[in-house]
Amino acid sequence: MGGGAIVAATETVITQPAAGEFFAFSSICTHQGCPVSQVTAEHIICPCHSSHYDTRTGEPVSGPANQALAPRTVTVTETEVEYS
Repeated sequence: MGGGAIVAATETVITQPAAGEFFAFSSICTHQGCPVSQVTAEHIICPCHSSHYDTRTGEPVSGPANQALAPRTVTVTETEVEYS
């Protein structure tokens, strides 16, 4: 398990680090404003300067970014994913 989706239209990244666990963050890197491009089991990755963020907290774990991705609210039901 692990991974996520980037919703470019709303500048949001939704992660699912484990079954039943969902988190949402801004998809804009806090280093220089590039959109993130990849979500792995453990990291949200920005392609511009290789900043990596934790999929549970949005906190930077490597790279030049030193601020967390802004959190968003996410609600998941059996049929829908809602975020803001």
